[in-house]
Amino acid sequence: SEARARDWRYQMLLQTARAEHYDHVVTGHTLTDRAETILFNLFRGSGSQGLASLQWKRNLDDRISLARPMLNLRRMDTARFCNEFEIPYWKDVYNEDMTKSRNRIRKEILPLIRRYLNPQVDLALIRIGDILSDESRYLDSIAQEALATSLTLNSSPSSSSDPRNQPTLDGTKLNQMDVAVQRRVLRRFLSQVCGTDAISFRLVEKIRALQHSKTPVRISLPGKTRPILYSSRGVFEIRHNP
Repeated sequence: SEARARDWRYQMLLQTARAEHYDHVVTGHTLTDRAETILFNLFRGSGSQGLASLQWKRNLDDRISLARPMLNLRRMDTARFCNEFEIPYWKDVYNEDMTKSRNRIRKEILPLIRRYLNPQVDLALIRIGDILSDESRYLDSIAQEALATSLTLNSSPSSSSDPRNQPTLDGTKLNQMDVAVQRRVLRRFLSQVCGTDAISFRLVEKIRALQHSKTPVRISLPGKTRPILYSSRGVFEIRHNP
């Protein structure tokens, strides 16, 4: 899929940076790329975090950062610059494959919007992304604090290093939070115990609906270790199969 291909590319960039002892990875993403990504994620039903993607800078690991210094330039600007200064560039034939949703957005949907609805739609999408990015950052800080106050460690009496020692989330405290914070707290909690950011909205809502359930429920979670979430009387407990 396109998502797996993207993840693979960034993983290769990270491996190369580590091997060559680089501190920074720089990509040539443009304002046009970001507008296309925002629209693509909107059609997928992404939340504010997905719509705020392709930021100027983010960390790839504890030492190496990713920078996108050309996000204020349109693709036509970078092409004009290369042509003017006779800088060779390579056109990816993958971008001509119209079976890919992103290419259809680039070559058909956005041109139609520019022609019939808003010739400055790229800038409008970027403005939406910037607003959502700021709001998402603020909500994330609230969710991080809320999660810290709602977690306890379900310790095994036999060993403090027992792999069954997993955080337990207090559903009563979760229920006292605003819905927007609840979702972010659950997403952070699940990402932490599952070891993946691939937490779907459907899964978050399914677990959020269990806050008032008096019947014990067991849910299999994503991730390499395939953890199990047990919900009982407003407490969310994580266990791993032996």
